[in-house]
Amino acid sequence: IEETRDTVAELQVTLAEKKQQLEAKSKAAKEKLELMLSKKQAANDKKEESLKIDQELKSKQEQADARKLEVEAELAAVAPAVEEAKAAVKGIKKSDLREIRTLAKPPPAVQCALEGVVTLLGKHTTDWRKIRSIIAQDHFTSDVMTFDSNSITGKIMSQMENTYMKNELFTFEKANRGSKAA
Repeated sequence: IEETRDTVAELQVTLAEKKQQLEAKSKAAKEKLELMLSKKQAANDKKEESLKIDQELKSKQEQADARKLEVEAELAAVAPAVEEAKAAVKGIKKSDLREIRTLAKPPPAVQCALEGVVTLLGKHTTDWRKIRSIIAQDHFTSDVMTFDSNSITGKIMSQMENTYMKNELFTFEKANRGSKAA
């Protein structure tokens, strides 16, 4: 019986040790599980954030595409006027340009037309002396002839719409009455 008691006592000690080991391992497993779950939650949060950013990017891309179509339509609307202007420029004689350059104060329609031309060329000014110096340059006519309507920026388009397209003086007929070269 004593032997049995000794064996039982040893088994109880071993059981207590095993129980402590089991509790330690259970605690470690629980911590590992919590760590895995928190990492999984963080990954899910990042995935949700990524999907949200992806949706925002798609939305912004759709807006950009829509704006691009609008701008292309606006450019397409302006392109015929540019081509018409190029054709008119081909008919301008050097003597007509000299006539305009000699004007101290041109007719308002002529100045308006040339302000629009220099604005399209990216040299916006309303100062007649500066406009005269621009049209006096040897390459002015070729700049107008080789002008690419696709190079019109949003800022230039806005200036043209707000300042010139709404101006009653900015018509071919009125500018032509003021001067053949305008």
